[in-house]
Amino acid sequence: APAFSAVDLTGTMQRHPDGSGRVTLLKFWATWCPHCRNDVSLMKDVFLRYQDHGLRLVTVSVDQDVGALKAFTRDQALPYPVIAVFDQPDTNQPSVAERYEVQGIPVYYLIDGAGRIVRKFAGSLVETQTDLDRILANLLPLGTDAVAPVREPRPTAVQPRLQGHFPSGNVPNSSPPSQGGLSVGQGEGTEEAPM
Repeated sequence: APAFSAVDLTGTMQRHPDGSGRVTLLKFWATWCPHCRNDVSLMKDVFLRYQDHGLRLVTVSVDQDVGALKAFTRDQALPYPVIAVFDQPDTNQPSVAERYEVQGIPVYYLIDGAGRIVRKFAGSLVETQTDLDRILANLLPLGTDAVAPVREPRPTAVQPRLQGHFPSGNVPNSSPPSQGGLSVGQGEGTEEAPM
């Protein structure tokens, strides 16, 4: 997995690899993305269930309005690190999103303790949480005290997919992207990384 270092919203430097050998779930998202917002309670649940078993969850927001992002993370009481792509001190380096060649959100990278990408999940994890739980069960020492996942009701309607791409520095801040923004998808699928 590509290495990075970036400051999160609390001012803490987040690095990958971080030297701990922990499994990392890296999420790219934005507050204006409806599927990203739908995954917030799921991500809190994943974090709370697996953090004591060695999972490191780091999220990377592509919001341009960092004030709105900070308000959202405060209102939602997000318990995991949030990196704001557009709030980094060293703008001469490629952003975390650029290093991972993010083309659409939400997108998740599951990285094993050796730093290899094990799985890429494109779109909302609501549809593929079972796959995530299965893979985490193989990567983490869960024992018998792992809590069963909380299942949320499935959405009744699928929102249309917005098409676009991710040109550096041109991401909408408070509304869904139009042509020229990130593509926003729901449950588009996953990619197995070669092991």
